[in-house]
Amino acid sequence: APASRVCQMHRHHLRHGLADDCLDLFHRMLIRGITADAVSYTVLMQACAASDSLEHASTLFSDMDAEKIEPTRATYNAFLNACAARAHSLATLPRARKSHLRKLMVNVSPLEPLKLAHRQLGVMAERGFAPDAATYMGLLRTHSAIGDAAGAQRTLSRMLDTDVRPIHNHFYAMLYACIRHGLLHRSIDSEPTLALASSVLPSMEAPGLPEIGRAS
Repeated sequence: APASRVCQMHRHHLRHGLADDCLDLFHRMLIRGITADAVSYTVLMQACAASDSLEHASTLFSDMDAEKIEPTRATYNAFLNACAARAHSLATLPRARKSHLRKLMVNVSPLEPLKLAHRQLGVMAERGFAPDAATYMGLLRTHSAIGDAAGAQRTLSRMLDTDVRPIHNHFYAMLYACIRHGLLHRSIDSEPTLALASSVLPSMEAPGLPEIGRAS
């Protein structure tokens, strides 16, 4: 099917770091009358995450709704990764650039993509999708990007409470949240955050934990 071949091309572009080309290919696909399906939108959502295009990712959900195309769990997970990418961009934005954007009335708070990620998690639940390991990875990366160690801890605890098996990367995201917290807040709550980071290490050494980068 034409749509299947286009999806293969999308994935090829993403593997080679050509997210913008992936977005362009999608638009050309629609112009030529090739109907997009949930897989097409999911791959494009992944391109949005790779290119820090959260606004475009949000528009894609509106387009799917208008076309009556049901998102899959993978679609939502890709959107969470787009939220994480934007949170990281805003959290690391140079001070001068941030000040300039604020004067232009641009919301540069990294909390906004975090709030959006949790709203999307609620939509997932309403549509009957339970979070999986990839869902929690997206949430952890979003919390970690802004140094929200407490939020990352709650997310990881929720993951373990629902018997979703973690891999090393989930714990790395937790540690990164503690590191970012220390960098952003310096002396504030440093001891509790250090204690939290130290408590993660024994969990990473638990027997049976999958190897780094391998799915559970």
